[in-house]
Amino acid sequence: MFLQRISLNMIIVLLLTLLNVSCQKSGPTVIKEEKFIEIYARLNIINHLSANKEFYDKLVSELLTLNKVSLAEINAAVEYYKLQPERWVTILEKVRERIKKLKLERIKQVPQVREKAEEPVKARPGKKPPARKRRKKRIIEEHNIR
Repeated sequence: MFLQRISLNMIIVLLLTLLNVSCQKSGPTVIKEEKFIEIYARLNIINHLSANKEFYDKLVSELLTLNKVSLAEINAAVEYYKLQPERWVTILEKVRERIKKLKLERIKQVPQVREKAEEPVKARPGKKPPARKRRKKRIIEEHNIR
């Protein structure tokens, strides 16, 4: 009777262990939606901008390293979200919006760069002004433009 009780307890413990193992999630974890949208948007931009394979690979690896994810995790997230078509469509719409925002941010930065580039070049004392300024001054004088 004692042996039967021990063997019955062993069977129960084994069954509970099997149930516990089978209930655990297996496979890669899915990237959170907001993080995925940011990464996917930047991946699309990189894909459209870089024609050079080496440069593309470098940009992608920097992006993945910065966000601490792997390409396998990105692909797993894509497959996971594609299983839910309505959610996938909303994610793609959010990705499109994020790309537009990134482009607008970039465009806003460009005038600042242009302003710095258009600042006049200061000539050192005793030196001739740059050729561009001399040419502009000559044209103004020749055509009496003021």
